[in-house]
Amino acid sequence: MRHIDIAQARAKLEELVDQAAAGESTVITKDGVDIARLVGFKSRRIGMLKGQFEFDEKASAEMEKKLRLYSPRAKDFQNNNYKLPVID
Repeated sequence: MRHIDIAQARAKLEELVDQAAAGESTVITKDGVDIARLVGFKSRRIGMLKGQFEFDEKASAEMEKKLRLYSPRAKDFQNNNYKLPVID
C-alpha cells in the first residue's frame, strides 16, 4: 500500500482509480497524516454459493413459530407489525 499526498492524488486521480480497480490500494495523506484510503471493489457473482447450502423448510417454520411465541415483542410478530426501533 503506497501513500500519496492529496495534491498529487488530485493530479493523478484517474491513474489511482485504475490501480484501485486492479487491486492496489493507496492511502491519501494531508500534511503527513493519513486521511483516506482508495481501494477497489471486489466483484461479486450473483448466485456464487447456489447449491452449496440446504434449506430445511420445516426447521425454518419451527424457528419462526418460536420467535413469534417467545419474542419480547410477540404481539408485534403475530400481527406482522414489527418495526425497528428508531435511535436518535
